[in-house]
Amino acid sequence: MVRLRAATLLLLAALAPARIGAGAQDASPPPVAPPADCSPVDVADASRILGYAVDGPDEGARAGGICFFVSRAVSEEGSVSYAIVTDAQLALRRGYFAAQARRCGSVDPSAPRALICATYVKLAFAKDLDAYFAARSGPDASPVPGLSDGAVATPDALYMRLPDAVIEVIVSRSGDFDLERSTEVAKLLLARRKH
Repeated sequence: MVRLRAATLLLLAALAPARIGAGAQDASPPPVAPPADCSPVDVADASRILGYAVDGPDEGARAGGICFFVSRAVSEEGSVSYAIVTDAQLALRRGYFAAQARRCGSVDPSAPRALICATYVKLAFAKDLDAYFAARSGPDASPVPGLSDGAVATPDALYMRLPDAVIEVIVSRSGDFDLERSTEVAKLLLARRKH
């Protein structure tokens, strides 16, 4: 449960607008990515897959590149979230990851937050989608049956490495990561994704 919350928070934080990590000395505002296109898996799809009616997508999350659909009783029913991360979006996030990694500088290696902090450091230095995928999937990832060779699941999320993107999916039911439903979202994304 704690790992799932941490993974969801890390995914949402990672997809926050890039201006969060911008330095005060910047003369011009950093580029901002367009809001996420949440049409490949929409409210109706998310509700059907989750098994509960969802609102959404959350506009704040969309601005950060994530499609986040939440049920009215999220802790009891759940949520559906996904992102399609491209090279351009990754470049916009580096400042945010670096700022978070700096904030983690004094975190004790044995503290519960240490895992999240270590991930921020890896993500801050991820220069391409392969490094990003490696930082996201980590050593505890395992292949996902029924998806391509580039699909893995951790205890908290499903990640797929495509030639031009990394797809991230988290379906949470009653506070737990639901791999079966996450796989269903991933299959829909693959089938409906615009190239």
